[in-house]
Amino acid sequence: MTGQPTITLSSPVYDGMTMIGDVNVDIYLNYFGFLSNKTFVSAKDGDKRQVIIENLRYPLKKHAFAKHFVVDDYFEFVYLIPFSKLVIDTSWLLLLLVAILFYIFVKLEELHVKRERLKLAEIAISRDELTGIYNRTILKDSALKYIKEKQGFSVIVIDGDGLKAINDTYGHHVGDEAIIHIATCMTDNFRDSDYLIRSGGDEFLVLLPGCSEQTAYQLADRLASDIESTPFGKQSLTMTISFGVSQIQRGDNLQVAIQRADNLLYRDKRSKARTVEQTSTQHA
Repeated sequence: MTGQPTITLSSPVYDGMTMIGDVNVDIYLNYFGFLSNKTFVSAKDGDKRQVIIENLRYPLKKHAFAKHFVVDDYFEFVYLIPFSKLVIDTSWLLLLLVAILFYIFVKLEELHVKRERLKLAEIAISRDELTGIYNRTILKDSALKYIKEKQGFSVIVIDGDGLKAINDTYGHHVGDEAIIHIATCMTDNFRDSDYLIRSGGDEFLVLLPGCSEQTAYQLADRLASDIESTPFGKQSLTMTISFGVSQIQRGDNLQVAIQRADNLLYRDKRSKARTVEQTSTQHA
């Protein structure tokens, strides 16, 4: 009579074994907010009557999950929940999740870029600009302390012979080529795990983790031969180096081992100077 979707609940009234009437209760379905915008279809499933509640707000409403509410053996409600409702109602959550994931991705990418920049900055700080090998800053690297404790070091101190004469005769740009020549030969003769360092001018330092002093001496001698036998620059110049070798001993620190190798280096230089002097005297 009201034009509203209505369900009438009817119950018989008995006096003893005699039914003397019934009680009817009308339930206006629009009174319940969750039933607004719904359609109500009466149907039968065998002997059972059904009221099928369909949602009008969502597309493809026939493709739905059915929830059955049994009243008695002869009557039930069937509430259809469209699959499209699940997608649409949770779309904000999906969008939020995508936004969060995108934000996390952007932040991770920013962190990666910062780490790469920091890594490049650290490399730039510890690298010699002319030769590309390490400079003395690398001696402060905490990894060296770990290697010293676990593997030990052998140390080679290297000094170019006659660089001043090259600078005076051919210019400082050729002197730079001589320094690069030494560094290039060092790179060719040592392992990637070794620390090749330009400590200043034409002075170089090699740290050899887990290497004995005897092996280090052989490597230094091979390096000296390689540098001397390989011409460099447009003038095809050759040069020699002097070196000293030492091994870190128990109780030593790195600076002590470097100083010991440095002393041997200058002994090598003095020996070469005496040889040159004796040769000049004999020719005179």
